[in-house]
Amino acid sequence: MSKYLQIIRNTFEEYFVYRVNFLMWRVRNILGLLTGYFLIKAIFTEGRVIYGYDFERILTYIFTVSILRAIIFSSRTVDLAGVINSGDLTNYLIKPVSTLKVWFTRDIADKILNIGFCLLEVGLIIYLLKPPFFIQTNPLQILAFIASAFWAILLYFFISFLIALIGFWTPEVWAPRFIFSILLNFFSGGVVPLDVLSPSIYKLFQLTPFPYLLFNPVNIYLGRTSLLGIFAPLAVVVFWIAIFYLIVQFIWQKGLRIYSAEGR
Repeated sequence: MSKYLQIIRNTFEEYFVYRVNFLMWRVRNILGLLTGYFLIKAIFTEGRVIYGYDFERILTYIFTVSILRAIIFSSRTVDLAGVINSGDLTNYLIKPVSTLKVWFTRDIADKILNIGFCLLEVGLIIYLLKPPFFIQTNPLQILAFIASAFWAILLYFFISFLIALIGFWTPEVWAPRFIFSILLNFFSGGVVPLDVLSPSIYKLFQLTPFPYLLFNPVNIYLGRTSLLGIFAPLAVVVFWIAIFYLIVQFIWQKGLRIYSAEGR
């Protein structure tokens, strides 16, 4: 356990080496939240309801998605492909630690940092603007939301780890990851709620793992999912986690067979 705590400590230190970059990253998040707030405020006049969303719920959706995206989509596995290409993966393989656990621990450190700063930033905006958020009071809905967010973290970790494993076969990983991140932001409900799309497209999206990263957790919090309907999405996301875990294990073993520590 102590070795993984040291990994968390080292990850924290890495972030604060380049303080200006870290500061600008946080400023970008604040500007994104403010842009979403004023855009929604301009669109939703008093009492207006669009696709079942009133001003309070769509504003809550935008802010909650922004917070979850900053937490769930933040991942240090983006560095893994570079580690593979440089041959530095050997440093992990010769140590008595699980490579998968090491990178998940680095992810946890990243998310702890994001949670702290997200709460600070959102708290500042709430204090200054006093936006009318929807507050969920049903304890079952809140627990289901927390559970779905936790499963979403695991699901994204395995998806991101899988993309990084492309580094075993090619050094050109940045472009596929960039394209995937853009598509993922839309397919997960990060741009607009997925239920504003046509029913056929919405049902098609629900067959993929992506809505379970952002859209479904936020929908649970907003109470747009019935109490009986909470458990089906939770079961489906666990299913997708198991699928991606098995795929990661398979591709990892295939990659190790051709890994030659080139660059070392």
